[in-house]
This record gives sequence, structure tokens and C-alpha cells, in this order.
Amino acid sequence: MVQKDMRRSDWSRILRRSCAARDFVFRGKCGRASLMRLYAVASRLTKDYDGEEIVIVGENYAWLQIAVEGENVWATAMYDPEGRFVQVYFDITDGNRFTDPEDPAFSDLYLDVVLTPRQKIYVLDEDELLAARESGDISDAQFEKAKAACEGLCAFLRESSAALIDAFGETYRSLREALPEASRAVARGIGPQAENF
Repeated sequence: MVQKDMRRSDWSRILRRSCAARDFVFRGKCGRASLMRLYAVASRLTKDYDGEEIVIVGENYAWLQIAVEGENVWATAMYDPEGRFVQVYFDITDGNRFTDPEDPAFSDLYLDVVLTPRQKIYVLDEDELLAARESGDISDAQFEKAKAACEGLCAFLRESSAALIDAFGETYRSLREALPEASRAVARGIGPQAENF
């Protein structure tokens, strides 16, 4: 399984960034929220949903990541340079680890869920989950855990997607103000390299 952390420290596509983070509480459970402003990237990253191509990584885009203890979901909400909501990408995980509370991490359980501004829900990479079970990369128990987490998340999104997008937007705006030199950097089209985790 692929291991990922909140700093995305292994992602060479991001050339220059600035980050701010704070504690986060969801339904009484503690977690961590971080906002990463991508000032310079090696290349843009786009995704296609039903024939509509959207940019999810580009200069001055922002990623809001939210991880909660005791959950099998890791959320990444993406915003364009004008602060418009682009999508939320949910990784289904084998549990969110807070061994380093400043930089939580997770083991990726392959399944992913996307929520768009039109509140459309897409489940991705079911073939990768099946292949991982067949190859022995994950156990039957982990396979069932991933399926259950995905089904639970989709049920929640069908009922609460608008409220969730609003809540993520509030967190995004709050953390945006905490970014080092955020307003001046965006205005000049550059960014500081410091990370404030």
C-alpha cells in the first residue's frame, strides 16, 4: 500500500509551496486540517469527469487536507487561484495515523471518492482495489473495510454534500489568512517557501 503524509513531502510535482495547519474537530473526533498553497508546480494536473476537464494542480491552487482520528477517510478539497471550490477528493484509508500529530499520515486503500461543485459523486479505482486483494497486497478484511468506508462516505455525501462543501470553505478561508505572506505573495504571483505546520 502507498503511504502518504499531510505535507505531501514525496511529491516532486510541487516546486514551491506555503502551508498553514491547525487542529480540527469533526463530530467530536480530533484531527488536523492543513492548507497548502501551490506557488510553483512542475506541471499542471487535470482530471476528466463526464467529458469535463478540470485542473486540480496548478500555480496558486490550494489544497485543504483534513484528517480525523478513528476514520478511514482522508479529505482533500481543492481551490483555484480565485478561491473557487474545484472538488473534494476522498482517499479511503487503512486508518489515519497521528504518530506525528504535526504531520498525520495514512495507508492508501485504493478506493477514492470525488465530490464536485455540482454535488456529483464519483467512485474511482474499484479495479485497483480488486487487483490489490487478488495480488495479496491487502487482506480480505482490508478489502471489506475499504468497501464499507466508501459506502458510508457516499451515503453521507448524498445527504450532506452542500453542508460539507460550505464547512470546508470556511476552514479554507480561515487557514488562508494564516498562510505566510499569503496576500502579497498571490498578488505578485510568487510564494514563500516556508512551511508553517
